[in-house]
Order: sequence, then structure tokens, then C-alpha cells
Amino acid sequence: MESTRHYKVLLAAAVLVAGFIAAAIAAGNLASSEASAQVSAADPAEVIAGASKSTERTLSVSGAATAKAQPNKVQLAFAVDTVKDTAKAALDVNAGTTNAVLDALEAAGVKRNETSTSDFNINPVYEYSPRGNVQNLTGYTVTNSILVSSYNLNDTSKWIDAAVGAGANRINGVNFQLSDEKAAELRNSLIVSAIRDARNKADLAADATGTKVTGVKSLAINDFVHYPSPYAYSSEARFGVIDGSPIIAASQDVSASVNVVYLLGYSRGLLF
Repeated sequence: MESTRHYKVLLAAAVLVAGFIAAAIAAGNLASSEASAQVSAADPAEVIAGASKSTERTLSVSGAATAKAQPNKVQLAFAVDTVKDTAKAALDVNAGTTNAVLDALEAAGVKRNETSTSDFNINPVYEYSPRGNVQNLTGYTVTNSILVSSYNLNDTSKWIDAAVGAGANRINGVNFQLSDEKAAELRNSLIVSAIRDARNKADLAADATGTKVTGVKSLAINDFVHYPSPYAYSSEARFGVIDGSPIIAASQDVSASVNVVYLLGYSRGLLF
């Protein structure tokens, strides 16, 4: 009798444990189903987003604009070279000549704030033996370089003649250029024109392929470029209408370019 009662207790416990296990399994299956349902609910959006990215249509176009500009600034580089037996003698003579050049330039209309020293050096002068292995000191060279930077282009030839007449024995260059302000103004204008050129090309290409421009994905502005022209001689100057060295400023080519990536949408059936 006692054995029978013990058996019934064990059986009841086994049934109770089995019930707990079944409940746990059912709860796990429910959670798994809910998680699966959540993933399934998110999948369509992810698929759509991925498809949108993979089917994004773009068009890469370059645009450019070019113009001619008249320079409004000039730089003149003069130099006084002096060779003497000693450095002191070369320096003294060079200083006197350089001051004479500066005075002549000022008398010709160059303002004091338009001149500066661009280079100054003293170098020994050696004479080499026929075999080239022995050098003898023969003197010293002093060089004083003067830079004139001005917005007055009309007196360029007069300044050259004045400087050479006062003792400048080297002209390192005549450079006509655009001022920073004028270059910036031109740059802004040309960038706008270059972007319009790119858009016109994009519209033509889109129309030919049955699409339309819907936006801009990226835009890159390339460096602004201007090509200084060397000074030129006018026909009037060659025939003596202009006094002094016949030098005038020539126009310069300036350009800007852009690279644009446009977004495209459909407007009708594609042609191909």
C-alpha cells in the first residue's frame, strides 16, 4: 500500500515537470515567432533602400568658362651689378648707383611704396687656372635688385628708360598681371558660367536619354587659371608715336572649370 502511494506521488511530480517543460517550449516558440515577425516587418524597407541605392542614376559632366582680361598691375625687376677689387669698394659704388636709380624712378612718377628690394648679395669673383684646380680671388660683385609693383601701366616704358639711364644694368623682367581683387572677381564670375555650362550639357544628355536632372550629388571646382601674356610692342611704339621703350600690356586668358555629378530621374521611356 505504501509502495502504491509512493508511485502515485512520483507520477504526479513527473506530470508537473512535463507541464513546466511544455510551457517553456511554447513560450520560446512564441518569442521566436515574434522576433521573426519583427525581422520580416523590417525587411521590406531594407530591401527598398538597398534597391534605391543600387538603381540610383547619375550623370558626370564637366563645365568650363574662359574669358580675356586686361591686366591692371605691372611688376618691373631692375638690378644694379657692381664689380670692384674689394667688397667695400663694390658696396659703396653699388649703393650710390642704386640710390640714383631710385631717385630717377621717383622723379619719373614711381611712388615710394611701390618700390622694394627683392634681392641683395655680395659674391667673391675667382679666376681659375687653365687646369681649373687653382682659383685666385680677383674681386667682388655686389648685386642690388629693385622691384617696382604698380597699378600704373601707362608709364612702364618711361620707368625702364629712367632706371637704365640712372645706372641699372640689368632688367630681370616685365610682368603684367591681374590684381588679387580683379582675379577674385573674375574667378567668381567664371565659376558661375562654368556651372551653367555643365548644367546645359547635363540637360541635353538627359533629354536625349529620356531622363531629367533631379538634383546634384557632388560638385568640384577646379583651380582658377590665368595665363599671363608677355609684354608686346605696339605698332605706334615701333614708329615712334610713344616715347621710350615700346612696351604695352597684352590681354590674358583666364579660365575656370567644374566637375558636377547630377542625379537623374525618369521623364519618359528611354531611347535605348
